[in-house]
Parts: sequence; C-alpha cells; structure tokens
Amino acid sequence: MKKDSKSATNKDAQPKSQVKEKAARKTKFKVDMNPDRVKAMFKHHKTVSATALALGFPKGKGNNRTHAALVKLGLLAARQGDK
Repeated sequence: MKKDSKSATNKDAQPKSQVKEKAARKTKFKVDMNPDRVKAMFKHHKTVSATALALGFPKGKGNNRTHAALVKLGLLAARQGDK
C-alpha cells in the first residue's frame, strides 16, 4: 500500500507557540490611527470624544480605542482599573 502524500504530516505547519501575534485589530470604520495624527487631533480638540469624531469614528464609537492610544502616547493618564 502506498501512503498518501496528504496523510503525511505537514512539515510546514508551525506549532501554536511559534505563530506570530496578530497585528493591531482593525475596525469596521475607516480610521487612520497614526500616532502623530492622534496627538495632533487631541491637542486641537481637547477631549477624547471630539478626537474620536475627528479621526473618523461615528458619534459614541471609538472613545475607548482613542483613549487607549492617548494613554500609550503618554498624553493621558490611565483610568483606574486599566492595565
């Protein structure tokens, strides 16, 4: 009996521990989260919600993501309970 080439183990497959982490999550909104742009928008608009609107998020959306970007840039302090 011949062995199927398909039944042989796939040598190209990587173990789960070696698979690269996913890049930053994409949103369903077309938003440019460039750090320089986020910083400029925040300095101009002064609030997280106004900054999120200026970046292209609909009203009431993107505030948490924008806040996290501003914390990462060092422009805002992390909220209590955030990691």
